[in-house]
Amino acid sequence: MLYVNLVSNYSSTVPELYSMGARKFALINVGLQGCCWDSLNQLGGGFNDALRSRLAGLAPMLPGVVYSLADLLGFTRDTLADPRASGNTNIVGACCGSGWLSTEAGCFPNTLCTDGDQHVFKDRVRFSQWTAFLITQAFYNGPAKRYTTPINFMQRAQSSNHETAH
Repeated sequence: MLYVNLVSNYSSTVPELYSMGARKFALINVGLQGCCWDSLNQLGGGFNDALRSRLAGLAPMLPGVVYSLADLLGFTRDTLADPRASGNTNIVGACCGSGWLSTEAGCFPNTLCTDGDQHVFKDRVRFSQWTAFLITQAFYNGPAKRYTTPINFMQRAQSSNHETAH
């Protein structure tokens, strides 16, 4: 029951926005919480599972709602497990920065790598432009159920309000 209050607070915005007329929702779950704290990533995964369940239960109570929940944590884990599948060759260090894994100091012009599209991360916080593009593609028009549920963002955008695609 660790996630009950968190998920309740997070998902309460859907009915609030619904009461103001919103019917289409695109949500992205909690992503990776760093490289080195697996317990935090496990907590994030638990939150994501609880959120997915809550949204699936909430949607039938809100007529006309169409939503899509994207799995940023799953996408990131898959990318790090098999970086070459996405065209990345460097999952260890950031493209920009200095120190350990290029994450100890900020990003300055003289610390920017020349092969940014080969890196998963631009700096200690952000994805590289290539990775951000891949995330966008996966969530927008990737196969539903892989990184989006119950439908992808394009299907959600194209759905009419009277459909019940939740």
